[in-house]
Amino acid sequence: MTYKKRYLTNQNALSREDQDRLGTSRVFVAGCGGLGGHVLQILARTGVGQLSFADPDMFAETNLNRQLFCTEENLGVSKVEAARSALEAINSEISLKALPIRIDSDNAAELMAGHQLVIDALDSIPVRFIIGEAAESLGIPLVHGAIGGWYGQVAVGYPGDGLFPSIYGSGAHEDDEEMRALGNPGFTPAVTAAYMACEAVKILCGKAGVLRRRLLIIDLLEHQSRVIDLA
Repeated sequence: MTYKKRYLTNQNALSREDQDRLGTSRVFVAGCGGLGGHVLQILARTGVGQLSFADPDMFAETNLNRQLFCTEENLGVSKVEAARSALEAINSEISLKALPIRIDSDNAAELMAGHQLVIDALDSIPVRFIIGEAAESLGIPLVHGAIGGWYGQVAVGYPGDGLFPSIYGSGAHEDDEEMRALGNPGFTPAVTAAYMACEAVKILCGKAGVLRRRLLIIDLLEHQSRVIDLA
């Protein structure tokens, strides 16, 4: 099968087989804010065939500094509907499912069922634990990302890894106040989301080097990064 013209510059980095696998892949993204918006547009441009994304919120003025799909014209508009409109303009060949729904313990597994990969672009530790448990029950891997100020982190968990307990301990009932207190400039979600999307593509294409049981810490202030072994 030949490359479609839109994917020609993926060649050498991604083979035709890789591109075909991406085209039949199904990914669920939890959260369409700073991280989720950037992740979605990268995966849409890369050619992931089906993207489902859930977020109950509307755009507010405070989102303008960092959230990719937020504009002055769509303040008050559903984040997932704005994302769908933008993604349709980027790649009309992929399937999009916009879910203006708050993820909770009652609906997480149902929303995520049928997907091959879950991406955590949330800002709530309790909800992270919920989607982690749902992914575990469904037997699918999860890419995690979090941001605060000049710092970001990315990790990958497969069923049985206990990803969120290994990062947050028993913090299923805590929230990300410490991270939010660091601020949320626009460059941090952009960089962190790029790593998250990269991990997603590697998982879907069966590439080596996935951050499984490892946590990548990104320090944009000092231009440093390090990987912590979570095992």
